[in-house]
Amino acid sequence: MCPDRRVLVQPAAAWLAAQGVKMEKLVIAGHTMGGGLALGAAAAEVDAIVVFAPAGGKMPEGIPVFVGLGAGEMAMLKGSVEAIGKQATEFKTYENAEHLMVVAEGMDDAWKFVRRVTGE
Repeated sequence: MCPDRRVLVQPAAAWLAAQGVKMEKLVIAGHTMGGGLALGAAAAEVDAIVVFAPAGGKMPEGIPVFVGLGAGEMAMLKGSVEAIGKQATEFKTYENAEHLMVVAEGMDDAWKFVRRVTGE
């Protein structure tokens, strides 16, 4: 794993540009391990981060972050997600979700968050 995952943002943005994608806003999202990577990939170019049940990572400074957690999350992960969530711009717990279904349950809220914080 790359010790400074922020360096992954620039190559990804360059690749998207080479594919003809006109990028106006950059939002990084992830679930579980991908959520931990998303939190670690925070860079100046990132407009917002959305994570569901992130396994690891720490809250970046100066970037709006949405954290979603299923109420039925695995005990070994639930406490750390709640701790990260307390530092987030927005933290939601979904009563009818566990580790996998939290993404489906929380996607509408995540999109609303992204639109609100990016001005879209």
